[in-house]
Amino acid sequence: MKNSILSIAIIAALSVAGSAFAAPITIDTFDDGGVPYIVNSLGANSSTGTIASANAIGGSRTNKTDFVEGFLGGNTGAFNTPALGSVFTYSSDALTRIKSTITWDGAGAGLGGLDLTQGKALDEAYFSFNILDIDQGSVNLGLVLEDTNGQTTFVSSNQMIVGNDQRVFFNSFLLDNPLFAFDAINAISINISQTSFASDFVFDSFVVDTLPPSPQPIPAAIWLFGSGLAGLVGMSKRKKNQVLVA
Repeated sequence: MKNSILSIAIIAALSVAGSAFAAPITIDTFDDGGVPYIVNSLGANSSTGTIASANAIGGSRTNKTDFVEGFLGGNTGAFNTPALGSVFTYSSDALTRIKSTITWDGAGAGLGGLDLTQGKALDEAYFSFNILDIDQGSVNLGLVLEDTNGQTTFVSSNQMIVGNDQRVFFNSFLLDNPLFAFDAINAISINISQTSFASDFVFDSFVVDTLPPSPQPIPAAIWLFGSGLAGLVGMSKRKKNQVLVA
């Protein structure tokens, strides 16, 4: 009896004091690798395509790669590699610059006003990259968002580093567009470009995540509830002892 009452108390405490923890939203894992987009100085100056992917938000990924300047070429795409698994790669040859845009917009139909905040404040929600290789200072990443109102916002950086969970917080977009609706996303794009020749960038596991909830003090009502249950347990024990003595 006592164990049952204490179990009820614990469950009640957790249900009242606990707060919801949002699970990460996967933008893309690139696990459908094997689609190259190749450009060069002598042939195709642009290569583009949209592929269906169960691992991409909206069910598809569109990649557009352009030749910029130089004597050779470059390529981008999701590839299965023996050493790294399935990843997205961006690579230009010597004395060559290219650029690429990856877009997730449901193959042009849009993402339907997706709420990426999951109820969190803009300084608690963020995009996260697992960057496996990057020529820091040479490769520039631009993250572009579009909402269902047609508003856009972006941030860019050429100082991203190798490592898991490289974060771009939502509030960093406010400098570009303070009116942007993060709870009504219609398209997400990454622009990859380079400021010098022969640059590489490899990443995977592109997600939206949130900071974990701060520890919350247990409300006074739960302490009172626990005290009441403890009193009931004590009374039950005293009555049992009285019966045994009689």
